[in-house]
Amino acid sequence: MSARHGYLGVILLIVTLLGNEVNGAELAWRHGYGAPTSLDFTAVACRQGPSFRTWVAAGERGSLIVSSNLLDVLETRWHWVNTGTEEWLRDVAASDSQFLAVGDGGVLLLGSPPGAWRRLVEPSGNNPGWTAVARGINGWVAVSHEGRLISISDQGLVASLPSIRSEQELFLTSLRYGGGYYVATGIRGSLFVSSNLTDWIDSKLPTSEPVSRARYGSGRWCVAAGGLIHTSSNGLSWSSRPGIKGTSIWDLAHRPASPTNPSIWIGVGDSGSSYVTTNLNEWFPIRSDYLGPDLRAIEICREQWATVGSRGTFWTAVATPGNPDQNGTRTRWWLNTASPLVNATPSRLPEIQSLSYSGEVLLGMGTPLYQHIQYATNNTAIIGSTGLPGWINHLAWSGNYWLAVGDQGGIYLGPPSTAWRRISTTLDQSSDNVSYVNSSQDLRSSHYHDGTWVSVGEGGAIRVSTNGGKAWLGLPSPTTETLLAVRHGGDRWVAVGENQVIVGSLNGFTWSLLDVGIANRPHAQPGQTLLPTRWIPSSPCLDPMGTNDWNPILRFTSEYGNGALNGLDCYQGFWVAVGDGGAVTTSSDGQRWSPMSSLSRDSFLSVRGSPEGWLLSGEDGGVWTSPDGRSWTRTVAHTQSRLTSIDRMEEDWAVAGSGWTTLFRPRSETPRPRLLTLEHRLQWNTTLLRNELVLRWPVTTPPASLQWTPAIGQPFRPLGELPNRQVWRYELRHALSTQSSELFLLTTP
Repeated sequence: MSARHGYLGVILLIVTLLGNEVNGAELAWRHGYGAPTSLDFTAVACRQGPSFRTWVAAGERGSLIVSSNLLDVLETRWHWVNTGTEEWLRDVAASDSQFLAVGDGGVLLLGSPPGAWRRLVEPSGNNPGWTAVARGINGWVAVSHEGRLISISDQGLVASLPSIRSEQELFLTSLRYGGGYYVATGIRGSLFVSSNLTDWIDSKLPTSEPVSRARYGSGRWCVAAGGLIHTSSNGLSWSSRPGIKGTSIWDLAHRPASPTNPSIWIGVGDSGSSYVTTNLNEWFPIRSDYLGPDLRAIEICREQWATVGSRGTFWTAVATPGNPDQNGTRTRWWLNTASPLVNATPSRLPEIQSLSYSGEVLLGMGTPLYQHIQYATNNTAIIGSTGLPGWINHLAWSGNYWLAVGDQGGIYLGPPSTAWRRISTTLDQSSDNVSYVNSSQDLRSSHYHDGTWVSVGEGGAIRVSTNGGKAWLGLPSPTTETLLAVRHGGDRWVAVGENQVIVGSLNGFTWSLLDVGIANRPHAQPGQTLLPTRWIPSSPCLDPMGTNDWNPILRFTSEYGNGALNGLDCYQGFWVAVGDGGAVTTSSDGQRWSPMSSLSRDSFLSVRGSPEGWLLSGEDGGVWTSPDGRSWTRTVAHTQSRLTSIDRMEEDWAVAGSGWTTLFRPRSETPRPRLLTLEHRLQWNTTLLRNELVLRWPVTTPPASLQWTPAIGQPFRPLGELPNRQVWRYELRHALSTQSSELFLLTTP
């Protein structure tokens, strides 16, 4: 018996389900509803056909992802393209049949998804950094930041064009074509116009601010710069009008007027800013309940808007949102395909530091206040509120409840359906419900075995609890190095940490240093300068006088170079520890450890064993497999996210990390039957004047059963409506309440 949940947030929030597509010959990684990459996107383009649209997004470190969907489905199934380059792809444009992506280092990539992409060669061999590309009448035109121009034919032939000349130093960032003119824009008000790609007119705007990408629509050009909107009917003479104050707009998109809808312009910019107007005079905000990433590009294609930006952000929306409301109360107009929401309204996407599976629910935590919840019977994830202000570094399941540990000694108990409860860890207390330990040291890992919890962390901290995590005892530690992972296996406890320290205990209470075996200590990449890699806020503190909030503490973390062991696991008495510089060390008894070996220059962050073999993950989407924990093979995860945590489900590996990336892969190579997909979309009933949910699922023998519940945690029950049997599928139309969310369960025989 297989089951599948379907989730729908009302108004225009649609969460689409993906079936398990498993090919016995190729164990492909399948993305959950995390972004395919946590890297920044800077451009998006679309190619449309009679019944489909294909999106391509391009960005940092050669990121290129492709998605094709049908016109009546607002879903996004992403496919990673291995571009073979680490250069930043700055822009992408589409023709009727192909895409061209351009970037730093002279990168020119021509492709027609789902076919292969090929890299083109620029004749001069100078390989300047291409910052923009536009589709013209018969081909593409690319421009570099200093004004060099080339043309690219549909066959991939590259030819030089006269450069754009200026008395001042140029830094051009955009090129667009429309109305018979090419318009190039850049920093410090730069704007150049040409009708023949030979003669360029300098139409510099009266501002020192950067100029957005230009957009042509309804017979006029439009750009944003210096807080103003600048328009032109011919690209040569420009007039200014009030714009969007206090917001940097990076790109604009336009939808022409139709018999039933006015012309619509949308601008996107920093911190998730997006604004809509029908007249270029009055701009109204399009709000979102998500973290405000910097939005860098926007496009419209066959009744669907799409905007991309930092941290792998890809948002979509229907083409006709209705009349803009001045108060900006239309909070769910955007649909973030990287982060669908059900019964939750978070303000940010969680970075997943730790992932844990209970047998029914896959739970991920990291970023303060929010958690990732994913039911075993469903591929759709939701974001739930934890109410916890601090960072969570590790999450573990006891068999009956979760325990989470984090910054400043935070210890929390709770399942996802109820509120998390913080365990007090103050000094000089002696009741059964509080601890004897100080709460100032960050806790980095915890593990449960046979009634005992052990947590480890900053400065060699070791904590133990024997009453379900309610009371904790601080133990003497044999090291002052920060301990990053702890596990029980065989007959002992083992913890690992910075400077490759390994400590062990037979009972969880008395700990000693073990043989570390650092003769072949792996190091960071040769010649690498150890600089701060990121600053993240620690737990926000409240003013003890209750007068105001204190600013959050910023703690520095370096991802490389200290020789730390970050991950640890034991399966059937065999231990594996992994860490910085691709470090791997093993032990057959948990006490005597083999010398370190190095598989990669990248750091490893997590490792797990299973009956089918071992899996480890780390920086830049690095994933390795091993049948025995000794010989390892790198596998392709199609992501460059920092993969911080691994856990086992009944049939799948689950891996998670930065940018709310969640990946799944079958643990066994045995092919599994495809699970049913519950298709659903919103449709306006013009007779009853209400939104209806249209649900469709394949015909099976015996028939699948569809049930629903109004909220997570409540029992599922049959729908009142009966489905309509069609030739190969069932279809059901369900009236929606505008005030609540609903959860659907499709049980398949």
